[in-house]
Amino acid sequence: MQSISGSEVDHRVRETIREVFRLSPDEAAGDLRLGSPPQWDSLGHMELVVAVEREFGLTFPVPEMSQMTTLDAIVRAVQKHTGSRS
Repeated sequence: MQSISGSEVDHRVRETIREVFRLSPDEAAGDLRLGSPPQWDSLGHMELVVAVEREFGLTFPVPEMSQMTTLDAIVRAVQKHTGSRS
């Protein structure tokens, strides 16, 4: 698997969050985490995880999914599983 830069992972995760929750670019530019935006609730979280898995061709272990509650945590998880560099 080809390594992806950390900035590219961040951009793709942010775009995935924007698409899943139908956010404007401005709304997607801020601090993104469970509960902010409001659509990122428990059901929205599962939709987001599935979308991120699809975007990167990954499958996350269930215990890890529950820890992926911020943009940064999702980026770190993707980097871990893709071997990407910061």
